[in-house]
Formats: sequence, structure tokens, C-alpha cells
Amino acid sequence: MQKALRLGYRPAVCGASDLHLGLMGGPRAVETFRGRFGFKLPMNQRDAGHGTGPVTAVVAARLGREDLWEAILARRTHATSGARIYLDVTCNGSPAGSAVDLDGDLEISITCHACAPLDRVDLIIGEYCGRSWYPGGLDYEARFTLDASELPGAWVYVRVHQSDGEYAWSSPVWLQREGTLPPAGDLARWNADDEIDLSSVGENEAERHLPDLRHYLELEEDAHRFQEVTPIDVLEQSVGRCALFYCYWGEERLPMSIRWFFEFEIPKVRYDIGWRDFGAYDELELSLKLRAKYST
Repeated sequence: MQKALRLGYRPAVCGASDLHLGLMGGPRAVETFRGRFGFKLPMNQRDAGHGTGPVTAVVAARLGREDLWEAILARRTHATSGARIYLDVTCNGSPAGSAVDLDGDLEISITCHACAPLDRVDLIIGEYCGRSWYPGGLDYEARFTLDASELPGAWVYVRVHQSDGEYAWSSPVWLQREGTLPPAGDLARWNADDEIDLSSVGENEAERHLPDLRHYLELEEDAHRFQEVTPIDVLEQSVGRCALFYCYWGEERLPMSIRWFFEFEIPKVRYDIGWRDFGAYDELELSLKLRAKYST
């Protein structure tokens, strides 16, 4: 979506999968036949992908064909990774998906009713994370005003993260104004990765799964490419319990997260470049470079 926005497109946000099993709206599942890195990045095996799950919420006057299409064309949508999260965002009274003339302050309203405790709510302004909140509960509401000088972007949207790993995103609101954008100052980018000193991570439940993961990497992958594999925690995610590990991968020392789903008879593994599980790196662009380097 960020790529499309930078190119000048105005997309509505929707959530869907490309699964072909006739399970629309089914819960997310960890499936080995949907993994990616076996053919995108120089891994020997596919990892586990998330099948089914993502849904689109449409804000329509009524549940009818014409009303739904009208709402979708007006971009009155938000997307979730699968949870039935309610999210409503307005700017100067206009709903998400609108274009707003910005000639002064921007009044922003955020309402969210979640299905698990809210770990984080981010206001994305252009290519930057403008503000973040850490509610901890199921419900969150905010009403605030930003000056035009605090908006270093041509669009704003809201990103929600639950403690169980589920996400929601609102459609953007486009800010129409004259002149150049104000500087971003010290705002972090929308996809900024976390700074973590792996040597400072303390004891945790994931440690007991480290021998099994190391055995798998030595058996199935080029284990020397996985450097400083560090247990982080056991996560209770919507797709199942897993042990989370961080490491550095390859000569580039790319940050990588590894989720080891140990409750299956044959554990499943998922790799993500970056220690955030969205947008830390351009996976398609990166895969071309790494395959060209490591596959020769």
C-alpha cells in the first residue's frame, strides 16, 4: 500500500487471501503449502504461511448489493488480518477513504473495539509513524487536533495491533494542500524496525525450544547463515502457540524473526525478514538480490 500511495494511487484497503479452498472468512492457519522463502529467498525449504483469515469491513448504509458497492467505491473500508476488529477513523469529520482540504488544523477521531488486548495503535502520516498509543485493553478512543506543520505526508491512516498478533488497517485519508510538505523531524518511518540488543535478552520460555530449532536448521537449511539465534518468548497467537526467536541472517546480517510452532506433531517454522512482521523490507526486491548472490 505504501508503494501505491507513493506512486500517486488512492487505494481502498481490503483484506483477503489467495487461498482456493472455499473457506472464506475462516480463521488463519499455519500451513506449509503457503510458505514463501523456499522459492523467494535462498532457503532450502518453504516456511509456513498464513492461509485464509484476512477480511474486509465495509461501512455501508445497509447490507445490500448496491449499498456495499457504493461504500467500496467510496473507500469506506478497513482491513483486518482475520479478527473482527471494529475500526472507525475520521479526519475533519470525513470518513477514512476521503480526501480532505487541509488549510489549517486536522481534527482526527479514532475508535477501535478489539477482539484481544490492544498492543499498539499507530497513526501513520505519509511515510512516517506520527503517533503511537499502547492501550492494553479491548477498547480505544481518541480525539485530537494536529497542526498542518505536524503532518509531513499527503495521507494518514491508522494501524492497529492486538496482543495475539492480529492487525487492522484503515483506508487512508488524503490531505490536499498547497506548498511543500513540512519536515518529519525525528519521526520514525512507518516500517522502522526495533533496535534490540540480543545479548541483553534475559531468560524466557522459548529457550527450551532452541535445541529443536537448531536441529531443524542444521538438517534443512544452511545453519551458518543464521547468526546469534536468540530465544525471545513464547507467543499466544491467533494461529497457535509458538516460540519466537530473533537472529541475523546471511553476510548482510539482516534481522530475522523465526516463529517455531511447536504444538504440531511435526513443528512448523515461519521466517520474516525484520523484527517487525510488516513492511520492514521489500521482500520481492530483496529476494532478487539475495538469490542472485547465494544461489550461484
